[in-house]
Amino acid sequence: MNRTKDIADMLSSVKTELPPSSVPNQPDETSIAARAYEIYASNGRVDGDDLGDWLQAERDLSISVGSKNDKNLLRVI
Repeated sequence: MNRTKDIADMLSSVKTELPPSSVPNQPDETSIAARAYEIYASNGRVDGDDLGDWLQAERDLSISVGSKNDKNLLRVI
């Protein structure tokens, strides 16, 4: 038997993707939708920039989640 091939076969069978909720700094879709609606409402409920609102919501929430993770990291250290 080829030991390298056996190891490669074992590694290829290991699932490497993380579920969405466990990916660091990635807010869930429900939170993004809620924040995008807040942005839409704060801009006077003007239609036509739904993608821009969504992307801004992702940025806002990613920064927010990242800040919380940074604070938790500092507690561990």
